[in-house]
Amino acid sequence: MKPVLERSEKNRGDLYKDHMYQPTAFEADTDLYLMHHSDGGITEVLHSKPSGDKKTTDIVYLMVPGFITILDSWEIFLQGIREHFEIYYWETREKGTFHPPNGKPRREHFTPERFLLDLQEFVETSGLSERKYILAGSSFGGTLMIDALSQQLLTPHEAYLIGANIHFRVPYIGKVFAQIFPPGFLSRLKFLVRWYLRNFEVDRTTDEAQYQKYVKATELANFSHIKHTVLNYHPHPQEHLLKEIKVPTVVVGAVADKMHTIEESEFTTGEIENAELASFETNKATHSEPFIEYTLQRYGLL
Repeated sequence: MKPVLERSEKNRGDLYKDHMYQPTAFEADTDLYLMHHSDGGITEVLHSKPSGDKKTTDIVYLMVPGFITILDSWEIFLQGIREHFEIYYWETREKGTFHPPNGKPRREHFTPERFLLDLQEFVETSGLSERKYILAGSSFGGTLMIDALSQQLLTPHEAYLIGANIHFRVPYIGKVFAQIFPPGFLSRLKFLVRWYLRNFEVDRTTDEAQYQKYVKATELANFSHIKHTVLNYHPHPQEHLLKEIKVPTVVVGAVADKMHTIEESEFTTGEIENAELASFETNKATHSEPFIEYTLQRYGLL
């Protein structure tokens, strides 16, 4: 089927109707679009435009968030740039917002090739391919970007790899569980995910807010989507692809980030031909005021 991008009559409140959580201010105050892909799957997109009260640019900001990331993680940053940039916030199909073909998620719906085609279809259908745009991806969003940019499938004005990993790392026990257990059983193991994040991935002394966002993301996740994505992607090495990226790239890293290490960000920067490193102290800083200031200053919007 032909890919189509259409504005939804619903809003993001539907995502939270069975949970204790509420939409963020950005979710509640932006337009929801549905991206109908060629295989019948539907991804969700949030879109906003500046009101005209502040200095703006004609460059569009396309954000591709990380693995099962919820908008809370980018709320501060998006609110900080929304009066300066037109923004598209596109959510990939492993997230709980994805509508699988015929309502039935299958493993073939979550292959790396399918994710890559989704990104291409969105850029083409939204008209971004004919405009000047920034392509920014965090974590798993950066994984998709590296696949696409290394093949010259997209030509953004600039690319931002924010805490991007060059391996799709999954704890050994997580992969074993994904192989053995059905999604319904996996959804009962959320407490183990919280334990793993608390003890191995997030420094709660410096990033308690980030830990709470990960917990919320786990609660809103769809474990069928996660299971299929993990089995199709692990380990997905990308070191050999970095030298093929030709677009100007900013690699954004954080010294205290345990999940996306600064050493990996430094390596990635060194391998990409036209790249520079923007280093911050914490993961929180890469999602809030310091990164907002960096972005606005870079494009002369302060």
